[in-house]
Amino acid sequence: MLSTFSTMSSFTTFSRIVGSGVQYNFWDKINGTLGQINAVEVDNSNNIVYLGGQFTYANVSDINSESANYITANNIVSYDISKNNWNLLGFGTNATVNTIKLDSLNNLLYIGGNFSSVSDSLNLNQTANNIAIWDLSENVWKILGSFNSNGTNGQIRAMVLNYSKNYLYVGGDFTYVYDSLNTNGRGMSYIAIWDIINNVWGYIGNETFNGADGIVYSLELDTLNSNLYIGGNFNYVYSSSVGTPSSHLAVYNYDTNLWGQQFSVNNSVYALVIDSSNSLLYIGGAFTGVYDYTTSQNLPINHIGSINTATNSWNYLGVSNSNGTNGNVLSLSLDNKTCELFIGGNFNTAYLP
Repeated sequence: MLSTFSTMSSFTTFSRIVGSGVQYNFWDKINGTLGQINAVEVDNSNNIVYLGGQFTYANVSDINSESANYITANNIVSYDISKNNWNLLGFGTNATVNTIKLDSLNNLLYIGGNFSSVSDSLNLNQTANNIAIWDLSENVWKILGSFNSNGTNGQIRAMVLNYSKNYLYVGGDFTYVYDSLNTNGRGMSYIAIWDIINNVWGYIGNETFNGADGIVYSLELDTLNSNLYIGGNFNYVYSSSVGTPSSHLAVYNYDTNLWGQQFSVNNSVYALVIDSSNSLLYIGGAFTGVYDYTTSQNLPINHIGSINTATNSWNYLGVSNSNGTNGNVLSLSLDNKTCELFIGGNFNTAYLP
């Protein structure tokens, strides 16, 4: 299924019900937010959806009318599907939330974005530079670093958890990170590691040469092969002064601590999702062509394609002269139960064979 969906004032769910041998598909409309939603994270165990973005109110039924049912929700809020009600995460953030990641093992919710403070009943306007933790057990905000030295010097656009290493990988626009050991900042080029156990930042590469040479928009983990995939607007990744050429897509093995297969994509990569059962990585973005090093060929792949994680060969979604979409792909989500890939972005046509 290929589709595009955007909203400025409402949050909508798509429900699938099967009964008496007939399947019914319909949209459930929920009073949403007064403003843009950038990130959705689902806690399936507790039937809760977390929403982040650039908004000031939730439970909004009509953008053009006042309502006593509005609740003030600054850029982050949760919706309880079972109870059909909204819940606040303290007093939220002072600016935009771009990404949300649930750590279900430790009952923590990481949020990243372009903000400088978070607030709750215990701490108003607590400094939190572009990243913070909502403690789901204690219902308070926590910071990544110390009170006066935390977070990053630029916005965070992507996060992914690695439970085997107790790491949180973050990517975005930043070039420095801050913690209790690095109060003056530690150079990190667009991607960094938060060590959950030791509460300090680490690098991908080495102290002097690390990360990428441009913005990181997306991160995805392939746990079967111990690989971290990185998408964005860059041409080189670093672990030495020379750098490894890898345009807009790169892979890092977190067991060997080495950059892997070189990739060449002709424009930005915005979204990644892994299909481990079929050894595929789906890639979405602004690109219209890639170079396949396994066949030494340029391929006309339009805004979305996949690579085989075992062979690193590229695949069309469609065929060579009819594939992908006619506009940028901004988000991807895979339903492993139904084997369906959901695609969102700025397009109105999807090409099939």
